[in-house]
Amino acid sequence: MTEKISHIIGQLETKFFALKQQLDAETSRNGQLSTELESLKADKGSLAGQIAGLESEIIKLKEENKELQEQNQQQDPILVSTGDKDMEIDFLVREIDQCISQIKNNL
Repeated sequence: MTEKISHIIGQLETKFFALKQQLDAETSRNGQLSTELESLKADKGSLAGQIAGLESEIIKLKEENKELQEQNQQQDPILVSTGDKDMEIDFLVREIDQCISQIKNNL
C-alpha cells in the first residue's frame, strides 16, 4: 500500500512541477505582453499627436489654398468668372495689341 501511495505522490509531484513550469512560462509571457502593450500605448499616443498635428496642417493648407484662389479671382476676374475660352482668347489678344501699341509708341 505504501508503494502505491508513493507512486501516486510521485505522479502528483510530476504533475505539480509540470504545472509550475507552465505557470512560470505563462507568467513570463504575460510580462512580455504587458511590456508590448505599454509600448503600443505609447506609440498610440505619439501617433495621436502626429495625427492632430497633420489635421491642423491640413486645415492651415486648406485656408491658404482658399486665400490663393480668392487672390487669383481678384487678380483676373474676367477670366475666372467667365471661364469661356473665346473670351479668354479675346482678352489675351487685346492685351497683346496694347503691348504692341506701347512698344510702337516708345519707338
